[in-house]
Amino acid sequence: MNQQSEHRALTGKTAMVSFANITSSAHLLCDLMKYNMDIYTIDSAEAVEPTLRQLQKNDYQSILCDMISNTTAKRLGLNS
Repeated sequence: MNQQSEHRALTGKTAMVSFANITSSAHLLCDLMKYNMDIYTIDSAEAVEPTLRQLQKNDYQSILCDMISNTTAKRLGLNS
């Protein structure tokens, strides 16, 4: 069986946008690995689009996110 997977490297400015249950672990991992990433915690689905639009305006090219944020990020043309 031949499987192909798409692999895209994170390029440019990268941020994470998600709910607290995910971003709390991300903060811990980034601290442990000494990795600098901007992490934005949202508290409602309504906060996703304004947050992503602000990141887009600030020239972020890659967004790590959950499925709720991913749907909006893709619609806005962000790499997520």
